[in-house]
This record gives sequence, structure tokens and C-alpha cells, in this order.
Amino acid sequence: MSSKVYDFLRWFSCIFLPALTTFVGAVLTALQVGCADTVVTILAAFTTFMNAVVGVNKFSYDKKQKENLAVFTNTTKEG
Repeated sequence: MSSKVYDFLRWFSCIFLPALTTFVGAVLTALQVGCADTVVTILAAFTTFMNAVVGVNKFSYDKKQKENLAVFTNTTKEG
């Protein structure tokens, strides 16, 4: 995954989705829509899912970078 894609997904899941969930919940509640709590629950679950996916991807990427650095460090010491 490119850095731009990761940055977008991180912004989308950490900033946009929570703000959207709050906004939709407030509007639906103000309009007294009966299923407001269901919609907010679904949006919150999707936000949690997206943050988990982005977090796992970040963890995997960092682990791979650390392994690559260790290999590079070992080859420069040997060479």
C-alpha cells in the first residue's frame, strides 16, 4: 500500500468517520428519526472495523520495516 493510500485511509477512519457518525446521529436525533440509534451503531461499527484494518496494516508495515532494517544492518556490518 502506498503512503498516500495509507494516509488517506488513516484520515478517513480516524477523523472523517467519527465526525460523520456524530453528525448523522445528531441530525437523525434532531429530526426524531426512529432508527437513529441503529444507524449510529452501524456507522460506529464500520469506524471500528476501518480503524482495526488500518492499525493491523500499520503494525505489519512497521514489523516488515524493522526486519528489513535488521537485515540491512547485518549486511553492512558483515561487508
